[in-house]
Amino acid sequence: MKKYLLLLVLLLPQVLLPGCSDKNSPTRPVACFTYAPESPVAMGDNVVFTNCSQHADLFHWDFGDLMTSTEQNPGHIYTKTGEFNVQLIAINSAGNAGNGTAYDTITQKVTVVVWAKK
Repeated sequence: MKKYLLLLVLLLPQVLLPGCSDKNSPTRPVACFTYAPESPVAMGDNVVFTNCSQHADLFHWDFGDLMTSTEQNPGHIYTKTGEFNVQLIAINSAGNAGNGTAYDTITQKVTVVVWAKK
């Protein structure tokens, strides 16, 4: 009887709190970024993207003008004017509780003009 009681005491926290019982279970990533200078951006200026994502180790940037990057904090120069949807995919390559790779996405609009007030 003592053996079964000990087994129950050891397994009960894992049954009641499955997400908290495995200290090696990866956390889902949260995508986040800022950029400078802020919109509107002058065409030809270097836009610096700062990645503030959490729980991610791989990154894929799409700058909305057919250009991409896998750098953590890339810079990008727009050669045309317009509105560009910049997308960051933050990836946790360790996966999510055995269900494969986990990722999160965020998109922000960058407006590029011929000339921007500084």
